[in-house]
Amino acid sequence: MDNQDFPVKINVVPNHSMNFDIIIGCNIIKQANLTITPDSVIFSKPQTEMSDASPESFVFAITDDIPKFDIGPEMPKPTRNDVEALLVSYRPNKIKTTDIELSITVTDDKPIYHSPRRLPFTERDIVDKQIDEWTQNGIIEPCSSDFASQVLEVRKKDGSPRSALTFEN
Repeated sequence: MDNQDFPVKINVVPNHSMNFDIIIGCNIIKQANLTITPDSVIFSKPQTEMSDASPESFVFAITDDIPKFDIGPEMPKPTRNDVEALLVSYRPNKIKTTDIELSITVTDDKPIYHSPRRLPFTERDIVDKQIDEWTQNGIIEPCSSDFASQVLEVRKKDGSPRSALTFEN
């Protein structure tokens, strides 16, 4: 890269397994300086040895958190601005609750178990925050069961993340 040699391990994964074309991992970040300017991205060899800081402290997720709405060009600009402001400021409120408890009856005693899915740091953080929110709101509770399903992050049509469980066998 940029006329520099960086020995790396390359992992090839199926197209459907991640939403990114490439992930620059800690093995590159440990070996190179990354300079980002409005016009370019440059990798270079560091002049001094890096500290013993953990590799995770060098992993960043750069996102644009401003939602984009397709309101339509036929709407007058002041009305379009009002609708966009309403959509940006909207926060759903939990209005109604029910005292329903889910019970799954299985036909045999063999537990259905799936190993946890390996998630990138950014997705793991999103899933952890969602689980914390569900726990705080009383939607889920900690348990020690022999049954386990995988948790993963899927993207909605608008590109925002949603945590989901897989119940496939």
